[in-house]
Amino acid sequence: MQTQWITSMEVFSPLIMPVLNLVNPKVIGEIGAAEGGNTRLLYEFQKQAQGKLLTIDPFPRGSFTEWVKTSRDVVTHFADFSLNCISRMGAVDVWFVDGDHNWYTVFNELTLIDSLAQQHNISSLIFMHDVGWPCGRRDMYYNPAQIPAEFMQPNSNELGVTLEKNASLHGGLKGPYWALQEGGPRNGVLTAVEDFLQQAKTSYFWFNIPAVLGLGVLIAQSHPMASIIAEFYRPYHNNPIMQLLEQDRVSQYLTAARLGNELKTLQHA
Repeated sequence: MQTQWITSMEVFSPLIMPVLNLVNPKVIGEIGAAEGGNTRLLYEFQKQAQGKLLTIDPFPRGSFTEWVKTSRDVVTHFADFSLNCISRMGAVDVWFVDGDHNWYTVFNELTLIDSLAQQHNISSLIFMHDVGWPCGRRDMYYNPAQIPAEFMQPNSNELGVTLEKNASLHGGLKGPYWALQEGGPRNGVLTAVEDFLQQAKTSYFWFNIPAVLGLGVLIAQSHPMASIIAEFYRPYHNNPIMQLLEQDRVSQYLTAARLGNELKTLQHA
């Protein structure tokens, strides 16, 4: 039984590209290239607009490494961790944040992005992935060694997560390393956004689009297109129908994955 887990921000292109066309960014920054699905969309957009795309990912996957060698007319890739790179990225108009999905990384990414924007007198527009389940209120670590011990939740790379239980367990959705418990302080991407907004010097509009793991949008209120962008996203913010559909989608996926694993066990019994 084959199941597919949608993870790329490229699925949000109908909600993102109209706004990019509106703001016409000279430079886009992307954290988390992975296999380059969303990167390729941004590349095509920036190539047509004669802009630049800066990507950050220490361990890109699949064909990305070879592809980016052919895209240097638009793309500059930083093969390093985001917290090492952001402060030296220069003037970036729009950000895509889809890297390591945990409180420490995301909180500090946003803090660095905000500081960089102030340094270059830019009003930021930031798109974020994984603000919904499972990472919204639960840390996930690709590289636990990169997280200071005092900011890291107890975690496991053997246990999975489900919608029904806050605690990690055998089975469910596997990840690199999941926090053992969902919720609580300094735990999860959405918690990082909320904590950032409480201390940020810049005032932002915030929108949470509860579909396909959750798309978050931060718009500096000083942005010249802020009111137009806010009106565009307001109908999607915490939309209850989208929340219901996403919960059903995730539930169906988890059920299919569980049945698939049970079938494999029976076949090898």
